[in-house]
Amino acid sequence: MAFMSRMMEKLVLPLLLVGYVLFAMFRTVVGVVLPGISSEFALNNVEAGVLVSSAMLSQALATVMVGHISGIAGRGRSLFLGYLLLASGMVLTSLAPNYPVCLLVFSVSSFGAGVFVASLYAFVGEMLPRSRGLLLGVTNGVFALGGFAGPWLAGAILELHTWRDVFRPLGVAAVPILIVLMVMLKKRFFSVQYRTSAARSSYFNILKNRQVASFCLLMVTANFAFVTFLSWTPTFLLKAQSLTISEAGQFVGVVFLFGALGSIILGSLSDRIGHGSWTFSMITGISSGFFSLIIYRGTFSFGHLMILAAVFGFTCLAYWNLTIALAQESAGEQDIVLVTGLITYSGTVGGILGPLAAGILMSTISLGDALTICVGAPFLIYGFAVLCKFRLSRHS
Repeated sequence: MAFMSRMMEKLVLPLLLVGYVLFAMFRTVVGVVLPGISSEFALNNVEAGVLVSSAMLSQALATVMVGHISGIAGRGRSLFLGYLLLASGMVLTSLAPNYPVCLLVFSVSSFGAGVFVASLYAFVGEMLPRSRGLLLGVTNGVFALGGFAGPWLAGAILELHTWRDVFRPLGVAAVPILIVLMVMLKKRFFSVQYRTSAARSSYFNILKNRQVASFCLLMVTANFAFVTFLSWTPTFLLKAQSLTISEAGQFVGVVFLFGALGSIILGSLSDRIGHGSWTFSMITGISSGFFSLIIYRGTFSFGHLMILAAVFGFTCLAYWNLTIALAQESAGEQDIVLVTGLITYSGTVGGILGPLAAGILMSTISLGDALTICVGAPFLIYGFAVLCKFRLSRHS
């Protein structure tokens, strides 16, 4: 029975990762299309920030509920439900007639994304606990590949079409994945893990674990920085670096391409080196903060910006899988789903606050200064906080 379970997991995982690529493309094109949405709906910076933050709020609500959703409906149905809402939101976004409807469909899609992503990371984290860092790194790397393809695709489409045409192919591409997931549910591919132990614990009880609580704060800080980077950097490149929309999309794409490599390599090394997750989390934060400050404080040619994107990207994305790995290692086996949901929820909270905070700051200070505060500073805080926490834990 255990052998059959592993075989089913190996069949299901590639399909889920393909679905994760499409989610990544949807999430990462937002910053590229945001100028077009703002122009069509006549949005100011605060309203544009609310558009991103409201979607993250919806995802936060989903991730905090995912443990209980999975406990009631089962892992397979949770994955299917989450992806169904995500795919529907992709299609409906392209049809939004005004700003309030756009807010609504972004929220629907992001709620589904929260359920899908938290369930996926829990599924991956349980497969091979001894290789958790590698598998979570691969999963995060797959997200980064979608992040690489999405902005490039969006930039190319926007050269000839509108922002609405960016979302339509993503919704169409999600349909075959939904069909296959439905077939797998009927064949009971997920029946081995149909019920989870979510009812045995609660988020309140898990937060009594100080390690988990501290990882939640770390994730809030890092994702505050990254989602702000993703949401506002294309606008910064257009205004401050005089890039075209296509070049801005290429910049973000290179960040994600090298982010995929970094997530996999650093995740794999974290399994092989003692205290590897701690070490590479620290490196991720400090390096990302340092290079983001260079990007926002200087003026560069397109070629130099691509080099900076590659170096920044290699370390900036690995915080996600490394922090999740640390949290899962500190939790009991029966609490993997709840802990993963709590950590991803924490990241989403940071994602809610970041774009909105940057949008508010832009009304009083320059775009570059706002991004220095909301991207560079939080990444540095994350890196040095990991360093301090690691030293304190070893001393204890």
